[in-house]
Amino acid sequence: LQQPSKPGSRPTGGVEKDPYIGRQLKDHSWVKARLAKKDPPTYVVCRGEGFKLVTDTKTPAELEKAGFADAHGPAPECDLTITVVELKCGPEYAGSLDKTDPYVKVCLRSVSGAKEFKTKVMDNAGGNAAFNETFALVKPAGATYVRVELWDKNAVMRDTELAFADVNLDFLWDNGESDRKTLKQEVRLLQCDPSDHDHEQQLGHLMGFVILEITLTRRGPAPASTPAPVPARAAALAPALAPAPTPAPAPA
Repeated sequence: LQQPSKPGSRPTGGVEKDPYIGRQLKDHSWVKARLAKKDPPTYVVCRGEGFKLVTDTKTPAELEKAGFADAHGPAPECDLTITVVELKCGPEYAGSLDKTDPYVKVCLRSVSGAKEFKTKVMDNAGGNAAFNETFALVKPAGATYVRVELWDKNAVMRDTELAFADVNLDFLWDNGESDRKTLKQEVRLLQCDPSDHDHEQQLGHLMGFVILEITLTRRGPAPASTPAPVPARAAALAPALAPAPTPAPAPA
């Protein structure tokens, strides 16, 4: 079996990284390894079903036909609406006796600048709060991520950022198969260092979940689809395979 290399490691001895191992298919199974000395190449695919681990083997052609979960293209310019539905299992207390006063910021950054929105503050709500607030904006074609931040409102001192998450809009668009995409998603919030405003040092502790409803609607007409090319041999045989013309009836 050829096992996947460790994340961040480089292949040695001139061996290139396998293009399939470690990727997830659309049916939620994972490509775990490649069987040695198999022609055509054969891969081991695993999927969890309850307490069972189901394994299968697939060739590269079968993997491509099944489709990969990470096979997404860039989202075009879209009308974007984000509804912050609720906070679940967030930090309950900001201090020893002070319950958290949470609110959520939503930020979209692009080359043309940043657009930021925030919900109302939920006084003494702690780690669970219902917001149900919707924000509408235009997402440029080059904007890939929406940043979601959880904050605690302070009466005297500066507000404290508690956690954040980045939502990949290209992945939600899923290669633009339709002109409108709507998804309700439970987003994992990760703890961050409040002094690190660029979130380069992620502490990585799970700090709760925020429920979002995201809708992407294409602006402008969809690009014209390119017709599939006709194989050269089929094109050459087309005249020969065409039905013969019906002869005209003889004059009476």
